[in-house]
Amino acid sequence: MRQRLEAFAADVFTPLVRSDQRAKGETYLRGLLLDGRRKSMQPMADRLGVDHQGLQQFVTTSTWDTTAVRMRLAARAVGVKLLRRRLPPPPRLDVVLSEAVLRVAGGPATMAAQLRHLREVTALPHVSVRVLPLAVGLPDGAEAGSFTLLEFPFVSRAVPEVPVVYQESVTGALYLDRPAELAAFERAWASIGALALDPDQSRRLIGKIAEQVHGG
Repeated sequence: MRQRLEAFAADVFTPLVRSDQRAKGETYLRGLLLDGRRKSMQPMADRLGVDHQGLQQFVTTSTWDTTAVRMRLAARAVGVKLLRRRLPPPPRLDVVLSEAVLRVAGGPATMAAQLRHLREVTALPHVSVRVLPLAVGLPDGAEAGSFTLLEFPFVSRAVPEVPVVYQESVTGALYLDRPAELAAFERAWASIGALALDPDQSRRLIGKIAEQVHGG
């Protein structure tokens, strides 16, 4: 349970820039799950063995914007439901991850739990996760950075939905749907995918990294 909680907190609080804010967020989350009826700050901090004033400040008076955290939490909840639903059929998800992401610095328990969850998701028939090995170097499409290409199924409309590229930046999110933009990201996706391992190889590599690097 502790490992799953750490992995959850690490993902949800990623948008927080400062490491002390992310740490306080994880601590507060642990406090909410502690045994005991009282969830007010003083008794919670006492059971956690931390300064209650610092925890109180994080919750009530910090100046960081909670919007990004709320959006990430919502996306995580919606994403899990979408991938595991039966009706209507879940969307197809194809992912390519850099091997560097799997070896990112962090607590061993946290990263091991995240990698185990990733392997569980790859077992779903409509999900494909492939790893881009460090050994292949940077493909031509690497300059595009991290992006999501959304393609919509054709149902019954006379004019089908146009694909959209979603990309996060330091100032917000971009939604790109112009033909030239789509073509550029489609070329980037093809370039990256051509060098990635196949799903079975990727799953084995994820498991190997979880065991060797993160002790999972």
